[in-house]
Amino acid sequence: MRKVEHRLVAPRLDALAHPGLAAPRPERQEQPEHRQADRLGDGHSGVQAVVLCPTRELCLQVADELARLGGPSGVQVQSIYGGDSMTRQIDGLRRGAQLVVGTPGRVLDHLRHRTLDFGGVRLLVLDEADQMLDMGFEKEMKQILER
Repeated sequence: MRKVEHRLVAPRLDALAHPGLAAPRPERQEQPEHRQADRLGDGHSGVQAVVLCPTRELCLQVADELARLGGPSGVQVQSIYGGDSMTRQIDGLRRGAQLVVGTPGRVLDHLRHRTLDFGGVRLLVLDEADQMLDMGFEKEMKQILER
């Protein structure tokens, strides 16, 4: 099982009983042994995982699915992308979002304004990295990865 599935999906395989999703293969139904500290939200505060997406549409789609899958576990998800209110995003971060899904430019904006702290981030996912590179986000991606 991949890390993202391990940390977010495995504890709540029952959430996969959603119309339109295929039943998991038998080997994916086994829940591996893992430390409680490896789960998002358990005993940790602040942002612990960040997913970078190339577009606001994909950002919203990913954030909605992660909120649906992580909701039963209490994982708080915050989307951050250009064209949306910085105030709303800052409020969501301050309320204790553990998982942030954002576009490279807006993630950098928050890092520069110190409204997003990568100090507790344990996992960074580059969703559609090839598309982000094609769209000219290489500089932003490198700046984010250096944090």
